[in-house]
Amino acid sequence: MQNVSLVGHSLGGVVAMLAALGMDRAERVLIEDSVPFLSALFFPGNTPEMARAYRPTLESQLELMDKEAWLQWAKSGLAVQAISEGGRDTVFEDVRAADLKASKAAYLNIMTTDYSEDFAKVSVPVAVLISFDPGAGLLRSAVLERYEAQLVVPGSLMTKPCREPGRGQFPEPAFCSTGHRW
Repeated sequence: MQNVSLVGHSLGGVVAMLAALGMDRAERVLIEDSVPFLSALFFPGNTPEMARAYRPTLESQLELMDKEAWLQWAKSGLAVQAISEGGRDTVFEDVRAADLKASKAAYLNIMTTDYSEDFAKVSVPVAVLISFDPGAGLLRSAVLERYEAQLVVPGSLMTKPCREPGRGQFPEPAFCSTGHRW
């Protein structure tokens, strides 16, 4: 396979970026609702240092959760995972079918790890799509600020939105690297 395009959403976006690091055939990456430090999207003001300090506590909490507790906890976050009831049902069934140990480990790592240094090493063009649901309780400007805090980095090629809201195929803005650096 040559000229591979990697696509990922949320945690899958992080996986796509990390895969691009070890793949000579990657041509470009498209991620949606993903940034190098996902924890800060959910908890504004959270820093990598705070997340690392919280890791042992979170790990202990996750260890105490049986499958039913994990599913109840996952269900509480479905409103931001899918807009429609059908979409939430699909996400929940995926959570139910997933391996509990692997799911907890993925959540622990994604919420306590800053992948900024890894993302900075990606050498192919990257586009980041940002979804917005007015029903989630956040203003559009607040959502954009959370992304811009991690994506608009001085010295990188991803320094501003490459498309304004409502223009083109997607209704929301996107950030793009136009060259070969994050």
